[in-house]
Amino acid sequence: MDADPRDIASLLRSGVSIPAETVRLWMNLPDLNVQGLAFDLLFDHLEKVEGSMSDEERDAFFLRYLEQCLRDPADGEYAYERYMAGDALRAWFQRLWKRRPDTEHTLISIREMLRRACLEGDAATRDAVITAVLEHLFVDADVAAFFRSWERDARLREIYKEAIYLASSMQ
Repeated sequence: MDADPRDIASLLRSGVSIPAETVRLWMNLPDLNVQGLAFDLLFDHLEKVEGSMSDEERDAFFLRYLEQCLRDPADGEYAYERYMAGDALRAWFQRLWKRRPDTEHTLISIREMLRRACLEGDAATRDAVITAVLEHLFVDADVAAFFRSWERDARLREIYKEAIYLASSMQ
């Protein structure tokens, strides 16, 4: 199957089922446009994937793709820019949060990825994490408590406090 993003987008719009093996191929290509289309399919239209794909496999892809987009967003029609990736990450986290404790492992992985992004990323990455993800998540006091260890980490304390402040101003 061709991996041209425009062809894939056309295929996805057609409404046909996509074999899981084809989606796996897309997930592992280096083209963030193709990965963005695979993300959209798996996040919003999982029922169109024909064949089995484990939650772990899908979640590992989501984590890898969204982290890359937060840190080094690509240009292109289908690749996520920083804030779009942050918004998708927020939505995914909230979806998983509703299914705790079954999703606890993935939630911890997301928190760890966000920690890495803040500590290793540039100022634009940190800003996207704060304003596109944490600010909206921290409106829920239980989610803010889930990240409370950041308050005790000197490297993350200001990020945590800023997100808490922004979340409180949203209420």
